[in-house]
Amino acid sequence: MSVFQDLVSENPMLIEMKRFIRRFLGISQTSVLNVATLIIVILIYLLILALVSVFDTGVTIKGLGIFLFVLLSFVVPTIMQGSVAGERERRSWEMLICAPITKAQIVIGKFLSGAAAVGAICALMAVPMMMAQTGYSYDIAQIPTTYGSQPDQPEPPPLPTKLEEMIRVEVVCVAYGLALVAFTLLASSRSRKSITALAVTYAFLILGLVVAPAILGMLIPDANAAAPFMYLHPYTAIEQDQYTYNMYNSSNPADNVLSAWHGIPQALVYLCFVAIFLIWAEKTLHFPESEAAFIPRSHDAGS
Repeated sequence: MSVFQDLVSENPMLIEMKRFIRRFLGISQTSVLNVATLIIVILIYLLILALVSVFDTGVTIKGLGIFLFVLLSFVVPTIMQGSVAGERERRSWEMLICAPITKAQIVIGKFLSGAAAVGAICALMAVPMMMAQTGYSYDIAQIPTTYGSQPDQPEPPPLPTKLEEMIRVEVVCVAYGLALVAFTLLASSRSRKSITALAVTYAFLILGLVVAPAILGMLIPDANAAAPFMYLHPYTAIEQDQYTYNMYNSSNPADNVLSAWHGIPQALVYLCFVAIFLIWAEKTLHFPESEAAFIPRSHDAGS
């Protein structure tokens, strides 16, 4: 059996996707809460569609992309917090680890259920993005650059189409969402309680997305100098694509080493973190259950 068959196509843990659907859409003891959550999500989605339709010249694809990244930051941790820690709380973890499946299959099965949710959310947001305006509808002549002012100056890069911009924003958001799924799964694998995994994930998000940029802004007021340190921030990945980075941050794009690495390359970096977090989570599941904690006690390497 190949690795793909073992971990994906024939993974017994794919049942997690069905459990996810039943938990949020099926009839159960918590169906009232699930229905209420579903209604709220539908209302928010309809509101977005209405706003895009009414303010068709004021809503941009980038703006919706930033909203999507914020939405994923709130939704994904709540979905994935109990992926492993919840099994421990329900006393079903012992039966799961005794089943004839590997730790890797458990991790991938849990991850794919969260990945399906991220894919569904991003697919739904593709509809208003197609209705929104591209962020490049302004006049190039109004941009204060020295493009073309001298014979040796390069011409400005061509304006991306709406489809190109939407694909770039969607790919970045999907990759960020998958990285967040993998990180929350890692936090859950190292926690005894779901609330601990949720708190740890939100703490890292607040530190990385809010606190660190604020401190960086105070220490390095120059946005150009601070740009390399903000490279992995989702806002930067969505807003500062190659075209915007070149046009606003330098009169000579040849001096911008990072300009060609904005957009899709940032999404590839997020996917690298997905692999790191999943491998880390799989290794964590080999720890003795007595050491299941987000910061486990040091233990003998030979034990």
